Amino acid sequence: SRFLGDKPFFAGSRPTAGDFHIWEMLDQHELMASSAGLPSPLEAHPTLRAFHARLRALPQLQLYFDSEAAHLPCNNRMAHFR
Repeated sequence: SRFLGDKPFFAGSRPTAGDFHIWEMLDQHELMASSAGLPSPLEAHPTLRAFHARLRALPQLQLYFDSEAAHLPCNNRMAHFR
């Protein structure tokens, strides 16, 4: 959160491969919390919550997020959450 600071993405103004890895980890934590009926782990981290929303809202990614591939289970069958 401190490293991100007021930048839109971790390495500056444009997303990089690292941003996608961080986003995926944050998203999986969101999914785990949601499936366990727990509050969002990002509630206490507004900078990370905004980053997560910002990357998810990128117009270039909407085709993916609207596709079936974006809704596949995490970690194959090993994950007990969706």
